[in-house]
Amino acid sequence: MFAVSTVINHNQFIMHSGLQHAINLTRQTDTDSLDCCLAQLCESYFSNFQLTIYKIARSNHPGGQTLYQQFKHMKDHDNDFCFHWNQDVLIENNTGDKAFQKCINSNQPVIQDNLKQQQLLIPYSYKHNNHGVIEITHSPGDNSKEESFIQLTQIYENVYNILNDNERDQLTGLFNRKTFDKKLSKLLNLQSKKQQQYSSDQNRAQTNCTYSWLVAIDIDHFKLVNDQFGHLYGDEVLLHLSQLMQKTFRSMDLIFRFGGEEFILILEPTTLDMAFKTLERFRKIVSGYDFPLVGNITISIGFARITTKDYPTHILDCADKTLYYAKEHGRNCTYNFEELVELNKLQISETASSNDIDLF
Repeated sequence: MFAVSTVINHNQFIMHSGLQHAINLTRQTDTDSLDCCLAQLCESYFSNFQLTIYKIARSNHPGGQTLYQQFKHMKDHDNDFCFHWNQDVLIENNTGDKAFQKCINSNQPVIQDNLKQQQLLIPYSYKHNNHGVIEITHSPGDNSKEESFIQLTQIYENVYNILNDNERDQLTGLFNRKTFDKKLSKLLNLQSKKQQQYSSDQNRAQTNCTYSWLVAIDIDHFKLVNDQFGHLYGDEVLLHLSQLMQKTFRSMDLIFRFGGEEFILILEPTTLDMAFKTLERFRKIVSGYDFPLVGNITISIGFARITTKDYPTHILDCADKTLYYAKEHGRNCTYNFEELVELNKLQISETASSNDIDLF
């Protein structure tokens, strides 16, 4: 009788724990926090684990192969989970990637054992297409927990689908304005923590001359496109432009549609010179592109450095002013805010509150 009672209580404990984990997953309001919640669950299931989430970066890579964006979990100074991403990875058909390919092709979890660690690969999908893989490596001996964790990833997948749809613009598939506010705030927070790490290393602090950049992009004379060809072809221009952006920029460069013909881009850390060259290359790609029926269009670009000392609205205001400067000085051009300030062509305004900025 005592043994039966113990089994029942143990099962109740497992059920309660699983329900609590499911509640935590469904409580998340964006895909970033959802990924961090998944890392927290890993910590409660596995010892000495490493969680990597692979998300499709580009499916039309030369050779028909799929390029994946690789997110690895980490902990910051506050012991909170966050993710950093590496360069996009191409999964090849070599020995090391056979398990990954098997997971993708079968759309089933794959488990690999060895003496030092165990690897668990779990596919997750978006709109019924293979969209990515969750990879967990952990110490041997946690096998009994894997089936329970796989069930939780099915909840993760369902919530991911809902949140991802909510974060995207329906026409272009890019991130929307609502998502931008969250992404930029998290980026500033992450940069602030990185800066604290750099402050202890004077050599690194002095040589680290790369910054993230906030870029405002606007289609020149877009109203004329809608007036002359109709809104259907105007939408076609927006769709083609968004595809050009996704092909030109790295997958870790965040692209947003603010509405209408306005786009915002957050460039991952690079130098001013490289940021300018990258944006100029994109501007020339657009001007030379043959849009269906419409033909050639041009864009104007203004960009500003993202620092941890500024409020998001202030950074937006700087990029916005630079974009207007480009519009007023010939269009089809690229300008940087800091360079215009040095030339006394623009002035740094006081940090404004979120209620007194009129974007674009």
